[in-house]
Amino acid sequence: MDDLKFNFNAGQSGTKGFSSINPAYYPTAVNPDNDEFRSAYAGGKFEKKLNSDLSIGLRLNIKNSITGYDNSSGATSEINQFKVKTNSTGLFARKEITEKWISNIDISNSNFLYEDLKNGSLVTTTYDSSLGRYHGEQNILRWFNTYEIGKSSVVTFGSDLNRETFGQTINYDLNRNTNGYFAGLSNRYEKWDFQGNLRTDNVKVSNLSSGVLANNATNTNSSLVGVGYQFDDSWRLSSTISSGFRAPNAYEISLSPTLVAEKHTSQEIGVTYIANDNLIRTTYFQSKTKNAITINDDYTAYTNIGEVTNSGMELTARTKLAGNSIKLNAVAQDPWNSTASMALARRARQYGSIDISRPIQGFSFGAKFFVSGQRKNSDYDTVWLGGYSLWSFYGSHDINNELTARVRLENTFNRQYQLAYGYNTPGRGIYATLHYHPKQ
Repeated sequence: MDDLKFNFNAGQSGTKGFSSINPAYYPTAVNPDNDEFRSAYAGGKFEKKLNSDLSIGLRLNIKNSITGYDNSSGATSEINQFKVKTNSTGLFARKEITEKWISNIDISNSNFLYEDLKNGSLVTTTYDSSLGRYHGEQNILRWFNTYEIGKSSVVTFGSDLNRETFGQTINYDLNRNTNGYFAGLSNRYEKWDFQGNLRTDNVKVSNLSSGVLANNATNTNSSLVGVGYQFDDSWRLSSTISSGFRAPNAYEISLSPTLVAEKHTSQEIGVTYIANDNLIRTTYFQSKTKNAITINDDYTAYTNIGEVTNSGMELTARTKLAGNSIKLNAVAQDPWNSTASMALARRARQYGSIDISRPIQGFSFGAKFFVSGQRKNSDYDTVWLGGYSLWSFYGSHDINNELTARVRLENTFNRQYQLAYGYNTPGRGIYATLHYHPKQ
């Protein structure tokens, strides 16, 4: 059986939840009941090695979920739910064409069905008269190759072909075809290492909305150039310059067919120190987005805005001290809408966390503290959301070589905070899991 590998996972989760919108902000519209969540999933992966050079496999996944939510334009007796059904199937193969050339191919098909329900029945959407049922299918072909050039250089190349359809009962029919091609080279020379990647994508969208055919096309190139220098066994300097894009998604195109893709550029430089159980990494980063996509103030259409930027420093560290494992992360940044000359919405300028854990007589116990600064609520109001801090505690125990029990207490002190004005966030919650991992 060494030539056959497989795994299977299945689960069910649920919570009674909380009222997603604070009724104090909409006392005559929002149902103050708890908005529950339920989910069930199952999946499996099988891989068969046919000979020393070729293996093939199959993936299967299904998931059903239902999420309660609040409608700020609804009634206090209204029960709103969003039901999601998804399934996917994939076939894949790995072939060693030569000792230096390995080729992988992956073909997958996915389907989804979304249903918006009010009091158990399909509803009209908030901003048009169409029924709240959405459906779609995605077919993907991925071809990925690695080829060794000497002992210190590797070439990668391949393509991604994506065919997608999206629809809503009477509102729109959308087809999106994406052809992507890529190549890369990584090389190591003495204390230096280099990486260069180039990708080109062509995205074509045809959208039939209200009987009118609209076309949207994106042709763009993305790249990455990286370099690193290893001073000694402990110290390393690295830097990257990259570019990318985000094409408008199906819903954005359905409301605003003339949107263009976001264009992203970023640079970063960092220093890393690693020795024994200690790691310290500090990185300076800056990014710029042109034609950023945002929704208008009454949520009826999307538009491209001029430019948004962000720059800052990130510190990551981990160490062991007196038997304790300590992890630290801190970010200071300046997210900014350059076109409107104001802070980007819902982006804290400072946030970070510290996590401390230790083993005690076959158990592991730990605590995590997270803190975030204030954030601007949106581009269309003057509300600032206050900073907040959260504590969580956790523990685990290996019952045997295959079974592990874990428990986690989130938001231990039941802090109230907001990530969006008027919307609640989870209070104190305890979560228990049992993880089974069979040994061969």
